[in-house]
Amino acid sequence: MLARLISHFSPNHERGRLLLSLVAVMAGLALLFVSLTLARTDTVGVREYDRADFMLGPAGLIPSATDGRWQPLLLPDLWWHRKLIADSGWYRLQVPVDHIPDQLQGIYLFRIHMNAAVYLNGQLLGDGGSMAEPLARNWNRPLYFNVPKSLWRVGNNELLINLRTYPGFGMMAAPQIAADSVLKPRYLWRQLLQNELSFAFTLMLSTVGLYILSFWLGRRKEYAYLWFAVSCFCWAFFNSSLFVRYAFFSPELYQKFTHVALDFWMLFLVGFMHRYLGLVKVGLERALFGAQTLFGLAFIALPMTRGYNITHVSHALTLLLAVYLALMSWRNWQKRPTVESLTMALVFVLLVFAGLHDWLMENPLPGWLPWEMLVSMWRNQFHFLFFMVPVLILFITWHLTQRFVAALNEKEQLNRELEARVAAAQQQLAASFEARQQLERAQAAALERERIYRDLHDDVGAKLLGLVISAQRASLPREADLARSALQDLRDVVSRSAHSSTPLGDLLADLRAETEQRVKAAGLELEWKFPENETVLPVSADAALNMSRIVREAVTNILRHAEADRVEIATQLTPQKFILAVSDNGRGCPSSDVRPHRGMTGMQARAAALNGTLNWEFIEPQGCRVTLDMPISGLMTERPR
Repeated sequence: MLARLISHFSPNHERGRLLLSLVAVMAGLALLFVSLTLARTDTVGVREYDRADFMLGPAGLIPSATDGRWQPLLLPDLWWHRKLIADSGWYRLQVPVDHIPDQLQGIYLFRIHMNAAVYLNGQLLGDGGSMAEPLARNWNRPLYFNVPKSLWRVGNNELLINLRTYPGFGMMAAPQIAADSVLKPRYLWRQLLQNELSFAFTLMLSTVGLYILSFWLGRRKEYAYLWFAVSCFCWAFFNSSLFVRYAFFSPELYQKFTHVALDFWMLFLVGFMHRYLGLVKVGLERALFGAQTLFGLAFIALPMTRGYNITHVSHALTLLLAVYLALMSWRNWQKRPTVESLTMALVFVLLVFAGLHDWLMENPLPGWLPWEMLVSMWRNQFHFLFFMVPVLILFITWHLTQRFVAALNEKEQLNRELEARVAAAQQQLAASFEARQQLERAQAAALERERIYRDLHDDVGAKLLGLVISAQRASLPREADLARSALQDLRDVVSRSAHSSTPLGDLLADLRAETEQRVKAAGLELEWKFPENETVLPVSADAALNMSRIVREAVTNILRHAEADRVEIATQLTPQKFILAVSDNGRGCPSSDVRPHRGMTGMQARAAALNGTLNWEFIEPQGCRVTLDMPISGLMTERPR
């Protein structure tokens, strides 16, 4: 549904941009409106005292009730608003009681700066820690004190609160008094959300900073991880001000460093977002670093009363940078409309309004907010940034982790592809090496066969030729034909082995010439019928040798045993078959009960090697026909070498 909403209000459409911009602005304004006007105001059973007398005085020394320096005022009280430069003051409040309370009562100070000690009718109820240096820090830490029943008296009860602070930074909200069962849950709830939860957030953000820093240590060129990690550390240090009561160095210096950390948190966040979005803003970053560094050094060097004015400027710049990040992330969503970019833009918009809310809580400018609204904010609201920033950091951390995981997955995928390619290349190399070895072996075998064939041709061939000539001179036609047939076999072996294939027409022409010579020498007639269609089909050397020997053996049988005077050879070629038939008009074929001789067995074996069949049949009125029937594929058969 979210994806459908995003596609409907796509930033590529002017109306979509306008509507989403209005939605974001209205959402932020609604958040601010709710936080300012719809805060909790229920005070059932709770008495809040906003009228007090005030005087400056040292801590621990209870002033006299008749001291002329007591001046009436309304609470809450902001010392900087009254331009009051001091570090200790006393508040006196009158608590009328018409009867001694039956239930245990409590006194709740929900907002002070920096520490307080509470007295009732001259008796110390307690304090928030050390009232001397090092001063206990209770900024945004509520204080709660139980009142023993014995301290109450009918009539007016005098409540004295000694406020100890840094010069000019005093702050006192109206104290609340009620039964312990009513008031203490409020105190515990605020303490949980403001202080204990902040402690958990600080640990979490420090862990996130170390986690992201480990990314950068593994990928030093990815400076976005470093900027974000330092930003997390800066906010974790600033966030510690909500639960650290005693700093391990000067409390005043710690207070200053927390303010500087707030400004540099935003500065490092800006640097991270530049790199995250692929923007190059070196000049802007240097200018911002220079300005915030000067502000920070001046604030640390000057006394708190003078340096605090500098923080107004530096914090205002921090708020403007938050606005800048919101605009930049919104523009990024307009360029890359995804769920992640839209969510980040909305989170930064909410961050701006949370910062504005907190800034107004700490700096209530005259005329901006009614005093009653400020009092309600102090009583019932919390600083939104302490909740909003962890959400922002967790969202960015999740997105960075997803990006890192995606990069690892891509790397693993590339590694798998590389391994597959390497394995395929190795297989190809192994196959190529094996093929090369086979080729080398085949070449070596071919060279050896050629040598043997040459030797046979030169030695045995010469002797067979001598036998043919001798048999002819001696008028021995049978022996001459036998020698001539043996010589032709030898020549076939030698000549066919040198060729990978021979056209079928050439092979048949050679066989015809050889057969015609043999038949005429024996005094017989020869009729050869060639195929009518084209005979350019290639015939392998093995197939040519087998066909030649089948024809030669068939003609030999006719010359020796048929007592014929005529030989007919017919060939037929179809798309699927090749048929060769050798016929004579002699005394006929051997009877079925005659055991096949060696020549016939050899002819059948050679026909099988051609994937064909060999048949003998009688011809009426006399004669015999030997038919070779083979598929076209048999013409290219090769025997393994």
